[in-house]
Amino acid sequence: MNHDIAHASALPFSTDSLDGLAARIATGATIVGIGGSTRFSREISGLQDQLFRRLVTQHGFRLLALQEHAGAVDRLDRYVRTGEGSAESALDAAWRPWRTAETAAALRWIRAFNRDHPDDQVQIVGTKPAQAQHEDYDAVLGHVRALAPDRLPELTAHLEPIRTAHDLDEHVQRAQGVHPGRPFAEHARDALALLKSLPTAKGSEAMLARMRLILDFHEQSVAGQGSFGGEDDAAADMLAGHQRRTGLRMVFWDGIAHTSAAPFRLGTVSDGALMPSVGSELRARYGAGYVAVAIGFHHGTWGSSPSRSRLRTSWTPSSAGRTRPRTGWICAGSTTRTGSTGKTYTATGQARRRCGSSAGCTTRHRTRTPIYASPPSPPRSTCSPTSTRPVPRTGWRACSTEVMRPDPPDTP
Repeated sequence: MNHDIAHASALPFSTDSLDGLAARIATGATIVGIGGSTRFSREISGLQDQLFRRLVTQHGFRLLALQEHAGAVDRLDRYVRTGEGSAESALDAAWRPWRTAETAAALRWIRAFNRDHPDDQVQIVGTKPAQAQHEDYDAVLGHVRALAPDRLPELTAHLEPIRTAHDLDEHVQRAQGVHPGRPFAEHARDALALLKSLPTAKGSEAMLARMRLILDFHEQSVAGQGSFGGEDDAAADMLAGHQRRTGLRMVFWDGIAHTSAAPFRLGTVSDGALMPSVGSELRARYGAGYVAVAIGFHHGTWGSSPSRSRLRTSWTPSSAGRTRPRTGWICAGSTTRTGSTGKTYTATGQARRRCGSSAGCTTRHRTRTPIYASPPSPPRSTCSPTSTRPVPRTGWRACSTEVMRPDPPDTP
């Protein structure tokens, strides 16, 4: 394709063109998959939202499906249907790519629509069953603290590193060079074995159930399976089940690889075989009743701007230790930090670190991952791990951006 010609002939989306596009994709469709070519893009998320709103108001779609587990989806659905809490608090337990200002705006719009249409509300559903959450780790650790405190350090060494995968996926940690080393599923299996070795006490069975949920989370992850494929057929089953149960027309938001109506091939699959996507499974079930829409972009700056390639984010405390990428916060384009004394590891929303001593660890943990919002202009380029002010995600021209919530008081 001649990209200069394509760029010259491209026109911005107008209200009329979006109305026309929504009408085209809604015709004969039971489920519409709207896939983005990248996550955290303000423009792509905005276009997904604009199409979704038209499908709701003009064409009667009443289900929004997200790649999300049942527990998080329940909170989102309660907010949009009852107004419980806020859009931001409803996103606290959601997968990180959904914790954006654009998603929060979409939730507020759905809530307003549902308030005006109490007998014809939009519902939110997910593609995954219930999964382990941070409170499961806390419950297991608390149980062992009370039952066998001498075994607590061993259990903590297994659970603390792996719980970071709930904020930054294990395979992403490996890609960014911040993974602590040992596969998380192995840690989880050892933690389960430790728990089974303890004397039976009140609540032991409930704690074992929580630990098995934790193990399942890590074994079924991309890193645990060693592939991006394998979950999409189960996700399609869940979406088809939601649709049959309600009889409602559905919009499915996800990445292009999941919404595509055709199978896909990934380099991580050793035999190069085609992998089923959620969309291809839905096409097999619904035929032309499943319509896939792909949203991409021509060009732009992703991740870090060349003009900001020399920017670094300062950390406190610092030492002569080696540097690692800072993944706890999204700040200037090329961010590093100086390690504290002893081994360190970090993860989005946790900013956890192990230190040789408690001295020098000004922020040992955070309890919630931040919600994202649009940056001011010009963007700031530095941040502090203990800042209570909003810190933008910089180095993006087209992005969703993070706003940090205040850290909780540090505890022993």
